[in-house]
Amino acid sequence: MSPKSPANKISRALTRIQAIGFGILLLLFIELTCLFFGFGEKAIGNDPFVGFSKLEPLFALNEATGQYETRRERISYFLLDKFQRNKSPDTFRVFVFGGSTVQGRPYALETAFPKWLQLNLKAAFPDKDFEVVNCGGISYASYRLIPIMEECLGYDPDLFLLCTGQNEFLEARTYPATKFLAKPLSGPARVVRQLATYKMLDSLYGKIRGVKPNETQRPIMKLEVDALLDYKRGLEAYHRDSKWQWGVVTHFTENIRRMYAMTQKGDVPLMVLNPPVNLKDTPPFKSQHHDNITDEQIEAIDEWIEQASNYFSTDPHKAIQYLEWAQQIDPDFAVIHYSLGQAYLAIGRISEAKACFIKSLIEDVCPLRMLPQMRQFIIDFCAKEKIPHIDLQALLEEHIEAPVIGSEILVDHVHPSIRGHQIIAESITETIFKYYLGHPEDETWISKRKEVYKAQLDSLDDLYYTHGQLRLENLLLWTQGESDGLPIEMHKPIEPK
Repeated sequence: MSPKSPANKISRALTRIQAIGFGILLLLFIELTCLFFGFGEKAIGNDPFVGFSKLEPLFALNEATGQYETRRERISYFLLDKFQRNKSPDTFRVFVFGGSTVQGRPYALETAFPKWLQLNLKAAFPDKDFEVVNCGGISYASYRLIPIMEECLGYDPDLFLLCTGQNEFLEARTYPATKFLAKPLSGPARVVRQLATYKMLDSLYGKIRGVKPNETQRPIMKLEVDALLDYKRGLEAYHRDSKWQWGVVTHFTENIRRMYAMTQKGDVPLMVLNPPVNLKDTPPFKSQHHDNITDEQIEAIDEWIEQASNYFSTDPHKAIQYLEWAQQIDPDFAVIHYSLGQAYLAIGRISEAKACFIKSLIEDVCPLRMLPQMRQFIIDFCAKEKIPHIDLQALLEEHIEAPVIGSEILVDHVHPSIRGHQIIAESITETIFKYYLGHPEDETWISKRKEVYKAQLDSLDDLYYTHGQLRLENLLLWTQGESDGLPIEMHKPIEPK
């Protein structure tokens, strides 16, 4: 029979199919074996992207009071909160994880949404006890929240609340692994890293090299935040770097997935909040021209931006014309989009204004506000996994008269006003009723909520607001790179080890 005969071709095809099928079955057998015997199993909290020089618990037990309290050593980034060691059967315990928004900045825990949440729940169910523990850390990104969440799994929680996404770009670190993966391959790579077989081989490779799992090629972070803006002239450290930005966003999405996996493994319900950003009243923190622009083009852009500013109040259409000319030359220069958004807003072209503000946020080379793709990831991920989710951007927009969210409800680029925190708490309360506690039979608690709020506010003295205002002023200087810290030249880059 000829080698090229149809029968031989069919035979060779069947042999190849059998070989591929055998290989798939072999891999499946190895994977199931690893899963059954626990080979390669490691803590979900282990971060493949970054490590830490040391980790310390956030809470310590006070034997005298029988309460867990925020450790004194960590008060620089967290505020003192506490909860009982022994939880009574009637107690509903919630831990809230996030950054300064969770902490209530520029004010403090007393007016942050976790406190208003606790007051709402207690008003609705006076016969139950509620502990809403604030785990909001100043400048804390998602990768720093994971060890804290892992710790809190051991404190008998009833619910985890997560509000993160604003602080992902504050610390310098590298992502060497992402440089070797094209974006279309990042998804398959993530799937492979979740396989028990991969984890076993990774662990084996580490033992051969004499290092711990995941300790290779990871930047090792300090115990506490080492933000670039904590240094004097910190803005100088920020430059456009699409690869690094992609690495940061990828790391963020992995962290959300891992935190959800932790809660699933620990059998603790999770609720996710998408934090708000100020679009209308926050210009980009740093604009950068594209690489191929000429000095003559920069001069023309500067001239047109100045001309546009002269026409804002008298002839917004003329201002738009100048800004559109500038935009055509350099569509990457963030401040052009922001100014254009203001001009569109002045003539009532709301959708175009909002698009420009969002584009300004995207092109800001110092991203101190959550990027749209990160927000969309959380929305999609929560929908896919059926995780209760509240988009605080959309929520707060419903409570303002302005067409685009700004300083009416946010006191700076990201932090809600005290009323904003109350609105957030009320929405969370309704979501907790829906998914976990059921609605209270007595609806009169809503009418009493104003009295509860007033009593809480009356308990605060004038210094509380004075200190908040001082923090706000210092925060504004910080965002402008005018921190009183060491010069930015003293910052030591964090390299993989």
